[in-house]
This record gives sequence, C-alpha cells and structure tokens, in this order.
Amino acid sequence: MLARADLETATLEADTRRLVVDQLPAMRDSLVRACTDGKWSSAIRACMVDAIDHDTFEKCERDLTPAQRNTLERGDSDER
Repeated sequence: MLARADLETATLEADTRRLVVDQLPAMRDSLVRACTDGKWSSAIRACMVDAIDHDTFEKCERDLTPAQRNTLERGDSDER
C-alpha cells in the first residue's frame, strides 16, 4: 500500500510506472518471507502494518536485529 501511494505522487513515465507496479507482488512476498523466516516480533510486525508512510516504515525497520535487517535488504532468507 505504501509503494502504491508513493507511485501516485511520483513523476514517472508510463512504462517505468508499469514496471514498478509489476514488481509490487514480488516485493510483498519478499517482505513476508523476511518476516516469517526472521521471526520478527509482534511489535515490529504491528509497527510495519500501522506505518502510514515510508519514513514510518523505515523507523520500524530500525528495531530489527542486524540479521533480520540484512535478510530484508537482501530480499532472501537462509531458510530457502
């Protein structure tokens, strides 16, 4: 939802916008895997769900452990 909201205000060419929109499901799935595999706390999950913008979301990320943050940034997990 946050990425879609950012796209609404972004100045992008139509082709670029489409390419980004096409990647949103993969981005979501990667986030879900990082959360599940990294065993994020309920407080961090709630923080991210309640985030109203990208800045708030990034503040939630700061509470991740270094290993959890690394997995999130890489977009993969050690479990696969």
